[in-house]
Amino acid sequence: MDQQVHGADRLVFQLLALPFALGLGEMGGEDVGEPVEPLGSESVEGLRQGLARIEVVLAQHADPRERFVALMHAQYGTILEDGHDFVPVMLYEWRRLPPVYRKRLIAVKDRYDALWQGVIDELAAAGLMRGDAKLARLLILGAVNFSATWFRRNGGLSIDELARASAG
Repeated sequence: MDQQVHGADRLVFQLLALPFALGLGEMGGEDVGEPVEPLGSESVEGLRQGLARIEVVLAQHADPRERFVALMHAQYGTILEDGHDFVPVMLYEWRRLPPVYRKRLIAVKDRYDALWQGVIDELAAAGLMRGDAKLARLLILGAVNFSATWFRRNGGLSIDELARASAG
């Protein structure tokens, strides 16, 4: 493997190449063999850890604005901190995982989205956000999650500065 392939790029490469290396063609069925299990398990476990992280953060704040800033910080941390290479794979390649892992991921993701939606709804109720609250959640999470493709720790902004700037 080329030495330029690191972190998330390496995981995406492994995910996409594995079925072909095993002679299975494209992933699509349940029976893709054991080697895929760690990647699917890592994605599900990583999302569970992110969910636990935001549950703790939300329990520490009552004010909707503070909850939103803390939630943004937790989300950026989950995506961008060292050791979280599974996140880009989970965000952009989860549909290629075997159905058993997709089902697990979706169950955790639904809970994750519900917590985010609750905070967005609180902001709207407090008059701090206008417009369609569901669309706001989708746009915010889409933008924050995309930071995995461009953020560099030595690029001038810390995760804390990024979260505060993003939260407005």
